[in-house]
Amino acid sequence: MRVVFRFDANDQIGHGHLMRSSVLARRLAARGHQVELLSHGIPESLQAHLQGVRLHRAQTVGEDLEILSGLNHSRDVDWLVVDHYGIDADWETQARSAAHRILVIDDLANRLHDCDALLDQNICNPHQSAYRELLPGHCQQWLGMAHLLARASFYHDSCDERRGLLVFLGGGNHRQALNGLLQDMVPDALEPIEVLLTSAYGPVQALQPLASGRYKPVFHVDLHDTAPLCRRVAGAVIRCGFMAYELALVGTPMVIIHATPIQTEVALALQAAGYAVALSEEKLADRDSLTTALTALRELRPKPMNQIHSPGAEHVAQLMERFQ
Repeated sequence: MRVVFRFDANDQIGHGHLMRSSVLARRLAARGHQVELLSHGIPESLQAHLQGVRLHRAQTVGEDLEILSGLNHSRDVDWLVVDHYGIDADWETQARSAAHRILVIDDLANRLHDCDALLDQNICNPHQSAYRELLPGHCQQWLGMAHLLARASFYHDSCDERRGLLVFLGGGNHRQALNGLLQDMVPDALEPIEVLLTSAYGPVQALQPLASGRYKPVFHVDLHDTAPLCRRVAGAVIRCGFMAYELALVGTPMVIIHATPIQTEVALALQAAGYAVALSEEKLADRDSLTTALTALRELRPKPMNQIHSPGAEHVAQLMERFQ
């Protein structure tokens, strides 16, 4: 098969689209398929995730469609995989003449799509019922964590001895929120504190004021493989996103900060399953709420989800190959 992906990644929109779609892209390439990416740009620090994937750059929406049409002329595009919150049925309908089938990766359920299959890898939640009104009648829905596009390293066993607390507030620069979080943590917080950052925060030297308080966090900037770190820490405080699932796979209990409706659904679902403590964004700056959440985190003993689920990228690749 020839498969073309359409997604972007930057400090404004975050890195989640790249992280999940690149897993599927690499799995398809490993299975012998020709895989390409059509994008407005991928930061250099993240391009290592695209090994084996040819990149085509476009500047505008119109140019996207022109490049896609040209690719189809050289050889048929069997699947167009769209992972982009700014794209809906209007663009997908225009792209139909350049691809046999369209797969949309989404989790917002907030706009119309013109596609043959839709993948929402979130843990099953009421939010997903909205797809019935947003998709064409023939569209297959691939929902739930059986389709989770997590990297293979998160399906390895975790360390027997865990220590420390992982903090990750998402792609981009969240210096103010991070500084407040590090200052408000209770004195007996899990230590050492390991902080995941992107290069959007600036040079490492500029981060030292964040380490001037009672804690001496260890900073990891643009860490390519986060799986070993996620497996060895005893807990995590993260903004709701794809990392929540990666931590659940390796059985790391977490405090999940949520702000949007879908983030709230996911955080509460993982809390109900015993993997997390949900904490709303507005309560993050409240020391008592954070203390309560960290205390509750220590009581969690989640079973690694990788003992329940096999790699979802393999499953999705097979669905694409067998699609009727």
